[in-house]
Order: sequence, then structure tokens, then C-alpha cells
Amino acid sequence: MEEAPLIIINASAGYRNQSDIDELARQRGFRLVHTQYAGHGREIACREASAGTRLLVACGGDGTIHEVASGILDAKTESTLGIIPFGTGNDLCRSLDIGEEAEEAFALLEENLQVQVDVGTLLTGEDEHIFFNVSSCGFSGEVDKHLEETDRSSWGTLSYLKSGLSALADLQPFHVDVYSEGETISVEALNVVAGNGRYAASGIPVASRASLTDRKLDLVIYLGKGISDQLFNSRLILQGKQDRSDTILSLRSQKFAMKFSRPLSINYDGELHDSEVEKVEYAIHPQRLRVIVGKNHF
Repeated sequence: MEEAPLIIINASAGYRNQSDIDELARQRGFRLVHTQYAGHGREIACREASAGTRLLVACGGDGTIHEVASGILDAKTESTLGIIPFGTGNDLCRSLDIGEEAEEAFALLEENLQVQVDVGTLLTGEDEHIFFNVSSCGFSGEVDKHLEETDRSSWGTLSYLKSGLSALADLQPFHVDVYSEGETISVEALNVVAGNGRYAASGIPVASRASLTDRKLDLVIYLGKGISDQLFNSRLILQGKQDRSDTILSLRSQKFAMKFSRPLSINYDGELHDSEVEKVEYAIHPQRLRVIVGKNHF
């Protein structure tokens, strides 16, 4: 007998009251479980998918989605990922056309429009990590370092602005060599983004042409040497003009390798890697995960 859909909720994610989630879940006959520690969502999702649960719903932010999706992949079953946004950023949901209102998210679960999305990997030495949305290094890595020190329950979406302003004080350029499809590019940069999804930092379109279903990664390199260059690039991004600028370099491929002139902080789906890196390899794995989406997903 097939198990009822399970909602895996991170009660510490975001800054909203979860009572609405509890009630909507009960009304629809969904089971619900709360995570107790980092990595618990992945363990639950793997166990439930292996036991035959066909729909596993991540209720939390991008970190919770990352855990539940990873657990489904670990189980190597045909289970589907559903999402109820409950975090501060909810950036992957923007590319999947999943709105932030709980009732709308439950309605999408019932409509059950499913697509197979691509999954990215990054390799740093012997460590390989999965990401579903965005991985980045340089300025974005420094932002995440400051974000870990910020009380998101108090600051909400302003956490990213606060952390970004703090990171500007530590901003330093670096040299990067990019290897892709037999071509090498060498530039001075401030930030590098590998996008499977389009958005990061609560809705900023850091990889504006990326698609979760195009079997490619978008590598976006923000060029420059200092704070004024970073602010100029940030303005272009917010205005949606990055594709018409010679200060922002965009590449698209199935694989990238990069070497940096100094160790950099690097993140994946908002999770900060436990050490700085000087080399990284990115790859895309097409149609690895089945996800419930809105009709206008990218």
C-alpha cells in the first residue's frame, strides 16, 4: 500500500507561523514530520522514499529543499519532490514558479504538474556536492559567511542586504582560469556564479538565462577589481541588464573547471563549504529529479 504524502518541515526555517501549514496538511491527509538537526531531512527523505512514499514535500528554505531532494536521490527511487516555501530566500521556488503562500503551494501539489529537472554537482578535491539551484564563490561566498552570523528570524529577507554590505568591506578581486569545451578564459573577477536556477539572495537574478531543464549550467563571472565595480555590476543585475554588459561574462556548458589565484569561500544552495578552495569542477546531470512545479517554471 502506498504511503500518504509526507511533509518534512524545518520549524526553524524562515520567520512565519507554521500553524497554517499544520492545518492545511491535516485537511488534505498529509503526514507531517519535523526535522531535529542538520541533515535530518535528508535521512527522513531517503528512508521514506525507500519505503515507497511517492511524494515527499520539503517545507522550509533552500537548505531544507536541498536536504529532502538529496535524500530522494540517495534512495534512487521514482519519488517526487514537492515544495512548500517556508524560508527567507525561497530562490529555487522562483525558478519553479511556486508562490510563497502556503495555500497556493498546496494547490500546486494537488494539480501535480511534474517535470524532470537537472541537478548540478561541484567537485572540490575529493569532495563532491549536489546543488539544485546555484553555487557561487568570491563575493557571494563572503556574503554567506556573514549570513551565517545573522539572525534570519529577526532580519528576514533583509538578512541578505545586511550580509552583502558587511561583505563589501572584505571584497578582494581574484584571478580565475576557466576551462570549458577545449577553451580557456583568464580574467580578473569579483564573483562567480554557477546557475542551474536563476535566483539567489532572495530573488536576485544572478543567472538570468538559466533553466532547470536545459541540460546546461550557466556560468556567470562578474568582472572587476574593487567595490565600485561590484556595485556597478550589482546595479546591472537588479536592472536586468547583465546580458548587455561587458563587465559580466556569461558562459553555458555541461562542464566547467576553474582555478583561482587564491583560496575562496564557496557555497551550494546557500550552504557554505567547510573550507576555502583554489580549484573547482562543475557538471550538470540532466533530468535527475522529478519535481512538482507551477505552469510558468523555467
